[in-house]
Amino acid sequence: MTVTFTGLTSGTDTDATINTASISPTNTPVFVAVAFSRTSGAFPPAATCSGCGLTWTEVANTDYSFRRNLTVLEGNGTPSSGSLTIENADASINGAAYAVFEYTNIDSLGTAATASGVGATATTTLTGSPATGDISLAVSTLESDANPTWEASYTERYDVSETGNVRRFTVADADPYDGTPSVTFDASDGWGMIGFYIFAAGAPPAGPSIPVFMHHYRQQGMI
Repeated sequence: MTVTFTGLTSGTDTDATINTASISPTNTPVFVAVAFSRTSGAFPPAATCSGCGLTWTEVANTDYSFRRNLTVLEGNGTPSSGSLTIENADASINGAAYAVFEYTNIDSLGTAATASGVGATATTTLTGSPATGDISLAVSTLESDANPTWEASYTERYDVSETGNVRRFTVADADPYDGTPSVTFDASDGWGMIGFYIFAAGAPPAGPSIPVFMHHYRQQGMI
């Protein structure tokens, strides 16, 4: 079956608690990707999320570029319409950028890969054994407001510019899948990236059974 993207909302904030616009998700998991920055001190903790009648768990998070954190969360259950509350436990947060989205026909998710560094190109290498019909997803953020250009195999879904310290936040996916997501910014700065495979319902598994994160399972022959 074809995995299809639907964007639900996105935006920026300057507070540790974000209340999004009302959304009406129809598929799960619902994904929240969010980057938080703080004014000084250590890296902020990973973000959390609540709302829309879903149970929220962390997919992955990574610290990047001094006092910044990028987190991806997933919400599972029976979705209802409403606003999401995205939070960071650090009271000194001074900037945030986020995106909320869903896909149809997901069977399971692959183990997330994280990376961070300094430069004009953000990239990571995904793990797992995707098959025909599966896609790959990547989220990246840069500490300056530099324009992102994803490699040709990726379709940009969100490009959010934040005027505080997160600066630039971008989400893209590749169909067919590409295991080495890469985005180039037109400036060299600190960056973070999270990526993973999205396995399609009905797609044949490739090779032996593989582990995937949290409560998802995709075993050979069990579709």
